[in-house]
Amino acid sequence: MTRLIGESFTNQVLSNTLEQNKNIVLRKKIFIINLEAEVKILKDQKKSLLLKIKNKKSEILEEKRVLEDWRKETKKQEKLQDEKVKHYFKHLLWKEYKENEKQNLHTENFHLLATHFGTEKQLKRVEEIMGHQKTKGYITETQSNWMYKTLNKHYSKLEKN
Repeated sequence: MTRLIGESFTNQVLSNTLEQNKNIVLRKKIFIINLEAEVKILKDQKKSLLLKIKNKKSEILEEKRVLEDWRKETKKQEKLQDEKVKHYFKHLLWKEYKENEKQNLHTENFHLLATHFGTEKQLKRVEEIMGHQKTKGYITETQSNWMYKTLNKHYSKLEKN
């Protein structure tokens, strides 16, 4: 009988341990299932975020393309506007030049050419010659030849209208 009690007790302990082990295994399986579900959720979130990033990147690239097109168009318009202004400016210079010619203001025309197309050194020299002309009433042949030779090449830059 003692043996039966001992066996029964041992069987009960083993049964309890087996039941506890089954519970532990079951809890671990539930834990693993929950972890797998969380991993799936995280993977889905990652996929969703990557898709959003891809879409945002596409939007940014499109905006960048539109902006670049706008910049090109703006530059083209500015260049066209600059050309119109230059054309009109040259037209005004041409008119002033012709008016000076009618009045025999040749030195003033050389000054006009030096101012708009020459170097600072050329402009300074023409202004010295004009000062000489103002005080003496004439310019020398050397001064006249220098202006013609140095500045007349800029005449072609005036636009004839």
